[in-house]
Amino acid sequence: MDIIVPYAPHAKQSLVHGDSHRFRIVAAGRRFGKTVLALNELVKVALENPNRRSWYLGPTFRAVKDFAWSDPKSGIFSFLPKQYILKTSQTELSIRLTNGHLIQFKGAENKHKLRGVGLVFVVLDEFGQMSDDMWNTIIRPMLADQGGKALFIGTPQQGISTNFHDLWKLGQSNDPDYKSWQFKSSDNTAEPRMVAEMEDARKRLPPEDYRREWEADFVSSDGLVFNNFDVGVNIIPGYEPGDNDCVVGSIDPGLVNETAALLVAWDRRGCGRAFKEYYQKGFLADENAESIAALAKPYKVSYWVIDRAALKRDPRSGLTVYDSYAKLLHPLACSKNDPGSVIYSINECKRLLQAHETTREAGFYVSSELTHFIYEIEHYLWYTPKWETRRNLPEKPRKYKDHLIDCWKNMVLTRPWINRDMKPIVYAKGGRTQYTGY
Repeated sequence: MDIIVPYAPHAKQSLVHGDSHRFRIVAAGRRFGKTVLALNELVKVALENPNRRSWYLGPTFRAVKDFAWSDPKSGIFSFLPKQYILKTSQTELSIRLTNGHLIQFKGAENKHKLRGVGLVFVVLDEFGQMSDDMWNTIIRPMLADQGGKALFIGTPQQGISTNFHDLWKLGQSNDPDYKSWQFKSSDNTAEPRMVAEMEDARKRLPPEDYRREWEADFVSSDGLVFNNFDVGVNIIPGYEPGDNDCVVGSIDPGLVNETAALLVAWDRRGCGRAFKEYYQKGFLADENAESIAALAKPYKVSYWVIDRAALKRDPRSGLTVYDSYAKLLHPLACSKNDPGSVIYSINECKRLLQAHETTREAGFYVSSELTHFIYEIEHYLWYTPKWETRRNLPEKPRKYKDHLIDCWKNMVLTRPWINRDMKPIVYAKGGRTQYTGY
C-alpha cells in the first residue's frame, strides 16, 4: 500500500533522497531545507522498517525540540501521517508507530548517555557542533549489527571543529560508503525570495561569513591556527639527518592522554625538518622513555625538551615524570612558561612554515611519514567560545589532539636555529635556570 506524505522535495533534495550510499553528508546554506530533508528521510525509514529504532540527533536537546520536533511548519508532525502514530512522549521526544518502529529525538550534550542501543537509521543535525569522537566512537557502532544508515546535515561553522568537513571530504573521495553534497541557499527553489535574500546578505556580511552561511563554503583556513601550512610545500617524502644537522627532541608526556615525541633536524640555515614521531597512549613514563630512547638511538640528539607538567612530583614516591625521562634522555630541559609564550611559539611556528613568495622555500618541513603530526597541524583550531556575543577575548588555541603540536612549540621556544650548539642546564633542586625556571 502506498503511503502519501505531505512533502514535495525540490530538485536538490531529490538528489539526496535518490542516492543509495550508506552514509550521506549534506553541507547546505541557511534555509536550504536541511531539516525538512532529514525528517522526511526519517519518516520513510520508520514506515519501511517495523519494530526497529531510529534517532534524530542534534547538538542540544533544546535545539532538537525547537526545530525538529515542535516547529509547526517543518517539524516531524508536519510530515508523519497521524494514522501511523501509536503513541508520543513530549517529555522524552519519542514516537511509537503502529508498525512498532520507535523514533527518538536526542541531544548530544552528554555523549556517554547515548551508548547502547541498536539503530537502523540516524540523522546527525549540525554535526560540526558535536564532539570529534561522536561518529566513530559512539554512533557508528550502534549501526553495526543492523547495517544502519546515517545522514549528516549542517552548515559549516567557524572555529568549532573540523569533523563535519572531514566527513564531507570523505564523501568526495569515491568511498563506497560515503557520499557528500554542497548546496547554496538559493538551491532551495521552493522559496522564490531566496535569491533576493542572498543578494542582500552578500552586501551586508563579510565575504567569509557570507560564503559560509549562505553558500555552505568550507573556507579552508577559517579558524585554523596554522592556516599557512601548505601540503605542496611543507610536506616532504622523507628525511635522514646529515652530519651537519642539529637534531633536537621534544616530549609531551601524558598518562590519561597520549604521550608524544618529535625529532627535528635543523640545518645551519635555520631550516627544520621533522623526521620522526612517537605517539602512544596507556604506557607508564619509564616505558615511554625507553621507547623514545630506542627511536632516537640512531641519531645524535643535541638536547631534549620536555613539557613543564613533567615536573609535578608524586607525593608518595617523591619522583617526577621528568626523573623517568632524564635517566635515558639527556641533556633534558623543561619548556618555558613565560606570559605570552603560547602565542609567541605559535607565531614562530607559522613564520617557519611560511613559504617565500619567489623561491617557495620554507623554514620548516614535515616528513610525509609523520601522519599524526600532519593531522594535528591540519586540525589545530583557534578556540571560539559559545557565547560569541563577548568580544575582544584573548586568542587561544583549542586544547584537543595537540600533543605533537606542543612538542613542536616547546622546541621552537629554545630557538634551535640560533642556539644549535647550546647545552641546556637540566633540572635540579636549588637555583633557578633560564631553561627550566627552577
